[in-house]
Amino acid sequence: MSFNLILVTKPPYSSRTGHETLEAIMSLALFEVNHKIVFFEQGLTWLTKNQSPSHAKSIEKQLNALPMYDSDELYFVTEHKEAILGNNETLSLVAPVSLQQLTTWFQNANHVEVF
Repeated sequence: MSFNLILVTKPPYSSRTGHETLEAIMSLALFEVNHKIVFFEQGLTWLTKNQSPSHAKSIEKQLNALPMYDSDELYFVTEHKEAILGNNETLSLVAPVSLQQLTTWFQNANHVEVF
């Protein structure tokens, strides 16, 4: 099965990039492009629960809406979770993936996009 791999590496509120990333993901689903989204290193900060930024829309609410757009393959890198999030709970719609599995996805993806 062919798919695009989206790697999210930056914190969600560091710039406008967070919302542009979500728009790109939603457009993949709109055009029925199979894709996997992986939150990598600092990208894991997208996944903390109960976000309430003072200067932007909550990324958490938008992530929770992704399954409605057929973006339901969301993952975080297991090896990064403790270093980035500590014991903080992640959103339930995101599944763990190992670096080894991610390497396989890199090799098999049609296209890789890093945000």
